[in-house]
Amino acid sequence: MDGKAPQWDDIISGEWNEEDSDSPHRHIKEPDTFGHVLQLVTGIAFLLAIIAIFQLVWQTYGNELDAIHAQETIAINNGFDETIVPDSDKIARSQAGESPVDPQPAKSGFIGWMYIPRFGLEWKRAIQEGVDPSILANLGLGHYEQTVMPGAMGNTAYAGHRTPSDLGYADRLQAGDAIIIQTNTTWYVYTVQKSWIVPMSDVSVLDSQGDERTLTLTTCDPMYQVPAPNRLIIRASFDYWANTADGIPAELSDQQPSTPVQDTVANITKVVRDISKHAPITPLLFAAVFVLWLVFNGICWLAFRREREPKAPTWNVLTLLWRLQCCTCSCGWRYCSPVGHGCAPSWQATSHGWKHRIPACNRRKDSEFEDRYRVCA
Repeated sequence: MDGKAPQWDDIISGEWNEEDSDSPHRHIKEPDTFGHVLQLVTGIAFLLAIIAIFQLVWQTYGNELDAIHAQETIAINNGFDETIVPDSDKIARSQAGESPVDPQPAKSGFIGWMYIPRFGLEWKRAIQEGVDPSILANLGLGHYEQTVMPGAMGNTAYAGHRTPSDLGYADRLQAGDAIIIQTNTTWYVYTVQKSWIVPMSDVSVLDSQGDERTLTLTTCDPMYQVPAPNRLIIRASFDYWANTADGIPAELSDQQPSTPVQDTVANITKVVRDISKHAPITPLLFAAVFVLWLVFNGICWLAFRREREPKAPTWNVLTLLWRLQCCTCSCGWRYCSPVGHGCAPSWQATSHGWKHRIPACNRRKDSEFEDRYRVCA
């Protein structure tokens, strides 16, 4: 033999000897203690890196899912009657005259919902009274207590975190964009005028602007710096008000221009929001994925448990986790037999090295699948 992988004819005839093979899989050498420790440390390090990446992605894009449940719960507990939903086809008629103004609630009380169509038709955040960290932790908006209520003469101001699921993209707001507040009975529609950046210590942005009805949004700037040295300020002016019983503002109509991606995101968000009204979405997703994983691995174990072959011992956490998934793949070299050509021999790890094993089935010789083999992880 020339030290290459064995041929089918040699195996059938018994002429091949494993000592003639120079395959790296011919002998298994178990790592020493240092090797095991190195496997353990590197495996844990890579696993922690993967978890950190998932955590970063979840905090950026998935944290909103749980925030929806928190905000919906706050609204329900405060008796908010959402009789009109954003996907309604009925457009409310704008009203003339003085807008109705709700009384200011107690600290952390629920005021209503804020919509910013620039962020998507399904984007809405709960508004609570106060701007304490515990209130903003719900990833909704907090109303500055020293400013007026929505629709009143003066400046009504709100704060929110600069996270992607909250006011992270407030810098994308443009002059003419709508900011809408919904209470139990009234829609208040404001139009963005301008935006600018001020130091964190500048609180003059909360002051009233004379005999005007204005709205101010404040959020940290820059987006990912903690603590942020500045605030991004969005100033909007009052446009009109409407009764919620009459429908929705035209700015929330699904007839507004949108891309297929925005439509898809809006549909997914709507489903998630409907589910989140009853339970936080994260535990449900985790439970569903975990159950599917258990079912899949259980079926694989029942179907292929007799075909699994011994593997070299390892302390690498990632390798052990991966082996749970590879229930259909045996270690070593396995010759791949085409359909109709019977079984192919495999290689099994033993204490003396790698031994070939010929299944008790059709061992017909066929030149069409000579030298066909695969290596399993």
